[in-house]
Amino acid sequence: MFRRGVCSYGLGCRFSSCSIFRSTSRRPRILCESFLNQRFITLRSQDGVKDQEITGIITRIDQQLRKIKISCTEGFEWIPLDDILNIQFQID
Repeated sequence: MFRRGVCSYGLGCRFSSCSIFRSTSRRPRILCESFLNQRFITLRSQDGVKDQEITGIITRIDQQLRKIKISCTEGFEWIPLDDILNIQFQID
C-alpha cells in the first residue's frame, strides 16, 4: 500500500512522518479505507472515564491534532487517535 515512504491512501502525508502510520497494526489501513471509501467502522475508545463504542464513517483525519472525525447516528464525534482501543469494519 505504500510507495517508497509515501502514503498511497491519498492523504498527502509521508509514511515516515505521518502520525497516523506510526502504528504497526491494521488500524491505519482501516482508518484510511473508511475515510476514502466511506465504509462503516465500529471503534471502541476510552476517554479516561469510560469506554465507548461508536459505529459510523470517518469524515476527517486531522494529523496535527491526532484526531479523527466520525459521523454516526448521534451526529459526529472527534476521537483522539491515542484513545482508540479497537477498530474494525462494520459487517453488513
